[in-house]
Amino acid sequence: MPVAPRVGAALALAIGFAAVLAGCGSRQAAHLGSSQAAAAPPPSASTPHSWLYRVGQDYAYEEDVPGQVKPVVQTYRYLGQRDGVFTLQFGGHTVSCANPCQVIHVSDGGFHVERLAFDPNTIIGAALTDAFNGQMQVYDPAKSARP
Repeated sequence: MPVAPRVGAALALAIGFAAVLAGCGSRQAAHLGSSQAAAAPPPSASTPHSWLYRVGQDYAYEEDVPGQVKPVVQTYRYLGQRDGVFTLQFGGHTVSCANPCQVIHVSDGGFHVERLAFDPNTIIGAALTDAFNGQMQVYDPAKSARP
């Protein structure tokens, strides 16, 4: 059965997510602690954030990926929380999950939604954990607009 270009792109996106989620960088593990279970609630708001640095309203996370010389850096924007569901944005994709999180929903803005098991020791899991713990400010597009 032939794969339509949109499905092929979605498959490539899913493979990319799997590659990012597969490796857990030592720096990320140091921030999060490796003893957390996937379904365990994240630590309290008094814990330190996991983001590496912040530029304006963008939060950068770094993760070592096996087979790559340099760590992967992804930036996330926290879009807020509605009805207990926390939403982040990165690279044109939307990531959402309730707290406590078990399954992350990743959308490319179209009809395709990818579902990933929550793991606080991944880049996406670390960003969501920071959002759950109040370690990120809600993104305000008005603050990003340039005159």
